[in-house]
Amino acid sequence: METRERMTLMNWNSLESQVYTLSKKAFLNLLDDHSDEKFYAFALYTDSSAMTICLAANSLEKLNEKIDNEDEEDKTDEAISYFKWTSSEWAYEAFEGDEFAEINRELRNDKERNEFDTFIHKLITCMTNVLASLVSEGFFKKKSIVDEVVLFVTITDDDVAQSIENASAKLLNNEDSLQIFLKRSTS
Repeated sequence: METRERMTLMNWNSLESQVYTLSKKAFLNLLDDHSDEKFYAFALYTDSSAMTICLAANSLEKLNEKIDNEDEEDKTDEAISYFKWTSSEWAYEAFEGDEFAEINRELRNDKERNEFDTFIHKLITCMTNVLASLVSEGFFKKKSIVDEVVLFVTITDDDVAQSIENASAKLLNNEDSLQIFLKRSTS
């Protein structure tokens, strides 16, 4: 017999609070587990169907390791920029993803999904607000994070990813970090 999960109506304030708590814990665990690395970027992301929330981060060490492992012909400026700024290429993509299982179930079963454009807008706003809260409390000023850390929200495998990334980056980063990030597509 097939079990159907009950459709619910999302409490966006509660979701934001849960995502904040889980993200902060996961980012702290990541920084503690890899305290010998210098992190340059952190992101929250969803998939194009808005069924998941995941976090990702990368360090300069892991970026350089990835580049070093590429064939020489694949070490173009364009490829390096792609490795640097595409969260799916990062060493710590979906870090502690299992911790978000309940949230992801709620996203999949939300009644508001019928109005998908509104739903995904609320989800992107929620993720941006979580990172903004961490910024406002100085979370990203830790010693294992570079001064020009870049933060953004993204959506995987979607044509609107760059516009979402840019819009969220403008809200989350200081001017120096923002300019570094915005130049990624001209590299």
